[in-house]
Amino acid sequence: MKTELNVANSLVLNRLAGRSKNN
Repeated sequence: MKTELNVANSLVLNRLAGRSKNN
């Protein structure tokens, strides 16, 4: 259960990081 949340959080963080890098 917690692993799923961790994966989802990592994906969100990766998207946010990608946006900041792109900007």
